[in-house]
Amino acid sequence: MTPSTKDIIIRQAAVADVEAMRELRLEGLRNHPVAFGADYETDRNRTRQEWEIRVQESAVFLAWEGETAVGMAGIYPGRSSKTNHQAHIWGVYVRPALRGHGLCSKLITRCLAWARENQKKVVYIAAASSNTAAIRCYNACGFAVYGLQPTALYFDDTYYDELLMAQTL
Repeated sequence: MTPSTKDIIIRQAAVADVEAMRELRLEGLRNHPVAFGADYETDRNRTRQEWEIRVQESAVFLAWEGETAVGMAGIYPGRSSKTNHQAHIWGVYVRPALRGHGLCSKLITRCLAWARENQKKVVYIAAASSNTAAIRCYNACGFAVYGLQPTALYFDDTYYDELLMAQTL
């Protein structure tokens, strides 16, 4: 049977969703370490309070298939009065069984809607240059590459470049 995303609901995470978010985030970091700037051990050792703060300081969108979180993406605004017109998407992850069915695009689209609702002028996202599926998704959602950060990530004795992408709203 082919997986479907028609019954999946995307909603903004609340503090009550922290454990589901944590589980999904750790799965992504563990199974796809090159796809994220964060690392598994650091996030695994975060306290519940730190996870709650993350939910409160970012808009984290979780995709739910019934009672199970199957995808996520977060977005946060610039941190100062000079950068508050910006937003940054982070932590994009979709469980393998649901990849290739548009769920990543739906999560990104929800982040972009949040940015518009909050009067952001530009949204940034980054992807390891080897992550062609993410880059294809981000391009399809309207992001364009504006730069390359060489050796942005280091994992297993290998350096990875990261594509820097943006979309003006």
